[in-house]
Amino acid sequence: STIYEALAAVKYYVLKSSDAASAPFGYTYKTTKTVESGPGRGEYEIYENEYALPIAYTYSTQMSRSEFESLSVTQKMEAMLCSAILEDDISLLPEAQVDYDSVALSDTMELTEGDVEISENKMQVKEGSSKTRLMFEAAPTDDSEVWVEWKGLSYEQSIKKLNVRDLGHRVDEISIKFNINDALSKKLYIYTPNHPYYWGRENFSVNLGMLGTQQDSIGLKLYELGDYNYDSLEVWALPMTHYAERIEALKEDEFENLSIGTDELSGTIFVEEEKLLCFSIPYSSGWKAYVDGEEVDVVKTNIKNMGVYLEPGEHKVELKYHTPGWLFSLGR
Repeated sequence: STIYEALAAVKYYVLKSSDAASAPFGYTYKTTKTVESGPGRGEYEIYENEYALPIAYTYSTQMSRSEFESLSVTQKMEAMLCSAILEDDISLLPEAQVDYDSVALSDTMELTEGDVEISENKMQVKEGSSKTRLMFEAAPTDDSEVWVEWKGLSYEQSIKKLNVRDLGHRVDEISIKFNINDALSKKLYIYTPNHPYYWGRENFSVNLGMLGTQQDSIGLKLYELGDYNYDSLEVWALPMTHYAERIEALKEDEFENLSIGTDELSGTIFVEEEKLLCFSIPYSSGWKAYVDGEEVDVVKTNIKNMGVYLEPGEHKVELKYHTPGWLFSLGR
């Protein structure tokens, strides 16, 4: 995902040369390297993100977690690019008003090979490795990321009782192959309740990449017999129309004099108005934050990162980490 990687301050992207067509938007080819031995041997291309964000950037508005969860997969990415996502009980900044570029592409499904009965919110696979085709409106711009969003997806196994080899066989994992084009495909792996690591996940999103304005379908290969039930299957396009300016807005307030040590980080920043300084560092209860020497709350931001509220002015911001329970275990 172009946007999620930017928010995580990803600067470089490495791909096998055979997969180079799937490089995200905004990444420029830098060089090719070859790994001569080992399981990862092969030729790799390295790309640099021309829109990379720094380790800390600022938001001037916020959106509640509940409003965020009601959005489509592409709208969520846009929302996070425009506004800090905060838990419902936290109010620090003005509420966001986001103008979304995302477009829902109407879609249909048809059988192309094998035996699949397709009805509303259900695909009944009667022959293994059957193939269907997901057809949709073409993306509005060449730089649009196209996403498939599958909600409430569950699988019910079908056993051919006359086939002794199938008796006692329980499917614990299913896979769906997305044949995007001749050179690119992706597989979605889904655990069933029979799997020891099943944890109830039923919503899935697949990034098909930038398909351009001409491609209006992809292939789906269904390996396991049975019923594939779901609440909705939608295709969304996310044009990168305002991506660059939204990135620049996040970088408006520069976090300077950056110092990174063992379990600590510090820097200075000037903001003209109240802002939330978001760090591209995963949230953990072990972190403590200090603004101008005074301890302040570390706010869970964008679901997985850390944020610190700032009033207008020049500030020194410090983060310090202590493993929870560690001092107690040492008797201190």
